[in-house]
Amino acid sequence: MSEKRLGIKELGSSFACANVYIGALVGPALVAGTYAVTFFLPAGCNSLWTPFVACGIVGLMCVFAAEIIREFKTYDYGAAANVIYGGNKILRGVFEIYIILSNVVGCAIVQSMSGTFCQELFGFPPLAGMVIMAGISLVMIYFRDKMIRFMNSAMSVVMMIGFIVISVLVILLYGDKLMEALSGWYVPETSSPGQMWNNIRIFAFGSTGFAITLCCVEQPIKKFRQSVWIGVFTMICGGIMMALSCFTFLPFIGEVLGNPVPLVYVMDNYISGYFGWIPTVYYIIMLLAILSSIVPGCYMISSRWQNLLPDKGFGKERTKEFCDNRNNMMIAVIYLAACTGISMLGLSTVLNYGLNIISYIGIPLVCIPIFFIWPYKLHKRRKAAGK
Repeated sequence: MSEKRLGIKELGSSFACANVYIGALVGPALVAGTYAVTFFLPAGCNSLWTPFVACGIVGLMCVFAAEIIREFKTYDYGAAANVIYGGNKILRGVFEIYIILSNVVGCAIVQSMSGTFCQELFGFPPLAGMVIMAGISLVMIYFRDKMIRFMNSAMSVVMMIGFIVISVLVILLYGDKLMEALSGWYVPETSSPGQMWNNIRIFAFGSTGFAITLCCVEQPIKKFRQSVWIGVFTMICGGIMMALSCFTFLPFIGEVLGNPVPLVYVMDNYISGYFGWIPTVYYIIMLLAILSSIVPGCYMISSRWQNLLPDKGFGKERTKEFCDNRNNMMIAVIYLAACTGISMLGLSTVLNYGLNIISYIGIPLVCIPIFFIWPYKLHKRRKAAGK
């Protein structure tokens, strides 16, 4: 097969990797509408295009990062950091801290949402819901990268279909309100261009670390065009789903801004009375989204640090595969326990302060090397090798 053409399987691998990013990046916060009302909906109708800008930045970062990973075959983020920062131990150490911090913040946000979700659906205490979701995640992590790619690809398709259905229902039921907002291109008086672009920065640059750290699922990426398609799929799929979420909220913008689970509010108050089946569909989508977000981040950390634990059986002869799986699960348990503890601080606190801090760290630490330094280095390396 020509290097210039991709087969269905190769394109599918790019789609799968892109959707691992999307699941880890937005997952349940997208399904609940939390990210939409926090980062995009305050800009009113401009929220229909700003998600594509934010997801485009993340997608471009994914392209550059995928090329580094493909070139050097670095399938854990520690090895990737060694390549990116060379012999600079200080930068490598800061990067390790940044990655752990960013993933713990992201997982804490999801765990907080999973607690609310289980409380709303089953009446469980939030902590019990978090523990249940952590347990299910551990089962998924046991099956490693192939399961994660498959699960997140399926999740993205289901999520997109779900959002299209909900958007159609909003049009059918509240089309007059929607047209009123769109015809005048409604933008709240409290919105400003500075706020809009600052929210894009927080969303995009608070998430760029995933482009490097999710190298643990990029083993099938063998060609440059596959890397490009990872970025394209990230921008298109992430942008469409986030824009659809904002589209759904436009008729109710005055009521949902500031609500931690706005889509639940809209369904309970405006849709479920007409279509009793819609909450069940939503809860299934939400469950998939929670798992698709927790599992990749947790696996990334556990696969990176599993070698800290002994590679032998405790008192018994064990295969290396058994020890790797055991160590991977033990690190995953510690990680999920830490994330669950931090999530008790509250969703809004972790979301607003955590992502903002991470975005400021990520710009000089991740974005500048990936965007401005490594494209030139890779070009020079490949030119010298005659590629």
